[in-house]
Amino acid sequence: MSPAVADRLQGIYPREARSLLQYVREASLYAGPDRDLLAVVNRVADESAADLRTFAEFLEANRIPLPPAGSFPMRYTDLNFVAVRSVLPKLVAELRQQAAALEADLAAITDPGAKAAVQALVDSHRKHLGELESL
Repeated sequence: MSPAVADRLQGIYPREARSLLQYVREASLYAGPDRDLLAVVNRVADESAADLRTFAEFLEANRIPLPPAGSFPMRYTDLNFVAVRSVLPKLVAELRQQAAALEADLAAITDPGAKAAVQALVDSHRKHLGELESL
């Protein structure tokens, strides 16, 4: 795998690890009458975290050092203790952006293994995006 591909893969990890979807896994969202909605958001976030762990395992298996994830963006801190329904449009918008960024990464990757690892993240985002949009 070329150094350029390895660098691109290392850039994907922190971007995905510090996404809004990962933030809401740790935030206390208010559900009120939307308990079912919160359950879906939490399940999607957990699935996304599992997909990210699989991606991290791919990096480690290919001897690509796992970069530090860093901290979440400050703009997310306003989303603690807010209604899950008010966070949903933000989640959908960010998932769209993440999927587009991953597709741009995918277009620049030539290594088949790396391409498959990134494609798995794209597929996951598209699936989760469809689920969240249907709510």
